[in-house]
Formats: sequence, C-alpha cells, structure tokens
Amino acid sequence: MNHLAHVHLSGDDPDLLVGNLSADYLRKRECLELPLKLQDGVVLHRHIDHQTDNHPAIRRCWALLRPAHGKYASVIYDIYCDYLLSTRWHQFSRHPLQEVTEQAYRALRSRGDRLPDSLAARFERMITADWLRQYGTYEGQAYVFERFGRRLSKPDLLKGVIDTLKANEDVLAKAFETFYPWMQASSAELRASLRAPK
Repeated sequence: MNHLAHVHLSGDDPDLLVGNLSADYLRKRECLELPLKLQDGVVLHRHIDHQTDNHPAIRRCWALLRPAHGKYASVIYDIYCDYLLSTRWHQFSRHPLQEVTEQAYRALRSRGDRLPDSLAARFERMITADWLRQYGTYEGQAYVFERFGRRLSKPDLLKGVIDTLKANEDVLAKAFETFYPWMQASSAELRASLRAPK
C-alpha cells in the first residue's frame, strides 16, 4: 500500500494518519521519539505493510510484474494500488476523495511541529503538489515512477512500467478488489484496539 491507502486505512484519527504516513521516513529511534498517539500510527503502518506483503492475492500480482520489472515488482504494485483505490474510491469510502485528502493535508500541517524538520518539509511538498490525488491518473503514476526511478540503482527496471500496468489492469484490479476490503477490516480492528483503554 502507498500513501493514499495508508491515509484511508487510518480512519478518522489525524494522529494515527500522521504517524502512519511518517513510518517509512523515520528510523526506529526517531519513531520512538514521536508523541505516543503518533507512535500508534507507526504501529498501524507496520501492520498494514505486514498484512499486505503476506496476502496471496498481492503476491500473485508481484509474480505477474516480476518478469518485466524484477526486484521493484512489489513497490510498483504498492504505488499502483493508490491508482486502483483512487479510481474505485466510491466502492471503499463513504466520504469524497477530495474531502479525505484535504483532511489529511490539514492533519499533516497541524502536526508538523511534532515531526523532524526534514519530514515536515517532505509533507509540505506532498501537500503543495497534491500527491494524494495525483495517484489517480496514469499521468500522475508516470510522474511518481519517474521520481522514484531517480533513487534506484537499476532504473531501467522501470522501463515500460505504465504499459505493463495498463496491459494487466483487469488482473491487478481484481486482486486489489479482493484484498482491500479485507485490509480495511483488519485495519479497523487494530485501530479499535489502539484506542482501547490500556
């Protein structure tokens, strides 16, 4: 799962959302220095990643992408899941996409002083460029992959990635539509346990 899915799976708790989005960018020590409610968001993020990485439908998608894109198959599908979620949003959310993304951006801005400066700056770039809604078009996906490729040791493995995704959209979407409701339920269960009295 990528940024938009992590936002959606955070429910309506802004602290969980900010902690969830922060998890990939912080070292373990830095995560432990966050306020406790943001640390719960890190726990949720790790739960989502673990459940995603071990789900049979997701692993089949990786296998489909691996011949053309090698070791980046899993990351490609993570990013593509935000496209699939965005374009099927009404199936999974009662709230409009724009409303959810704007709430997410407000949460990130209002809690920036609780984050390391470098991460607060990254989130400001996310807000300015409207990353969360950018994922919902193939043009936006192409931009994400172009930006991602700059950081890779083997950027050639991203060559033709949009063509691969378009050619396999039906299969990849069916896997997502099988997996995502299950992930929603699993995330809701964990959120409830995090909010329960300790």
